[in-house]
Order: sequence, then C-alpha cells, then structure tokens
Amino acid sequence: MRRQVAITLYWLADTAQYRTIANLFGVGKSTICGIVKQVCEVIVRMLLPRYIYVPRSRQEVQEKIDGFESRAGFPQVVAAVDGCHVPIIGPEQSPDDYINWKGFHSLILQGLVDFEYRFLDICVGWPGKVHDARVFKTLQCLLCVVLELSSRPTCQFSSVMISGVRVPPLVLGDSAYALSEWLMKPYTDRGNLSPDEIIFNIKHSTTRVVVENAFGRLKGSQSGVLARD
Repeated sequence: MRRQVAITLYWLADTAQYRTIANLFGVGKSTICGIVKQVCEVIVRMLLPRYIYVPRSRQEVQEKIDGFESRAGFPQVVAAVDGCHVPIIGPEQSPDDYINWKGFHSLILQGLVDFEYRFLDICVGWPGKVHDARVFKTLQCLLCVVLELSSRPTCQFSSVMISGVRVPPLVLGDSAYALSEWLMKPYTDRGNLSPDEIIFNIKHSTTRVVVENAFGRLKGSQSGVLARD
C-alpha cells in the first residue's frame, strides 16, 4: 500500500508520464494508471469529508463570521467564492466548449474558502467556456443551501441589523457572480462611484482576497498547473 501511495504522490506532484513512473517503480504502465485511479478514489472518499466541509452549526457559522470580520471589518461573511482554470488537452468531442476566455482548453475549479484560506466546498469538471456564475448557480453546495435558508426569518443562523437592514450570513464573490440576499459582489465601477461605494469595494476586496490567495497557494503546490480565472 505504501508503494501505491508513493506512486500516486509522485504522479500528482510531477508532470512525468506513466511510462517514466513505471520505469522508476518497476511496474507496468497500465498498472500505474490503475493505482493512481484507485488511490485518488480512496483519498476523495476518506479524506475529502474530513478536510473539506462546510459549517453546519450556528457556532461554526459564527466562527467563520468572526474570523472574516477580524480581517477587514466586513460583517456577516462566512466564505468567499472564486474559480480558476485547470489546463487540459482539448477533448475530441466538442473541444470548443473547453476553450476559456483566455484562449486555452481547461476545466473549471470553483471553491468556497474561509478566512483561514481553508476550502469549504469545491466543484470541478465544468468546461472552461462556462461562466463562473452558471457554475455557482448549479453547484450543489451545502453552504449555499444553508445561506439560502438563512435569508428566512425562521433560520437558526444569526442575522444582524445594519443601518436598519437585516443582513444574513454572506458569501463574497467578484463581479462575475449574481447579487442575492446572501451573496455580495462589488459595485460596478463606471467612474462615478460615491465615497461610500468606494469604501465598500475596498472592504469587499480586502475580505474576498482570501480565496485568491488560497488558489495561489494551491497553484504553488502544484507547480503552476492551475491558471487563475
């Protein structure tokens, strides 16, 4: 089992082909393919729920809110959302669907991140041509369900009154995402933003930057395999 894990880690950490890894470990090329698939499936089944999960209790949600507010003073934030593109070789079927706005073939990796750069939820596999807002809208995310419910008066999670407005727990996204009761995006800058709107955008950006930093750390650990959206 240790050998299988070593083979998988080598393959994940490098750009070496199966043939090269097979020669290094003294096994067949087809065996390498099977080992990598099996070990990755076990990692996803056993470790993913342990390390990537959304807050479900009122206490967990409040901990995220407190953490974000201590960073930049933006209240009620539970997570920040963003996406990045994983470069791929264009598939034989419908290759144009995988060409993103930067002009290369990719799959989209979208993540929700907390104030400690920890991924709370991920969605991967959408073609690079798909817009971030569509990925987020169709994402079967428990946190999204939680926050959707949080906008209702009967929800167990804490809303607060800010300038006479009841504000539920929030997700922060960039301008690509659709504004909702629980998803905040920056004001669109058309050259005439008010001072309050400018301050809001600065606070929003300072708070949301954790998701960009989280992807940056992930890219660093993957030797540049990921490309920012």
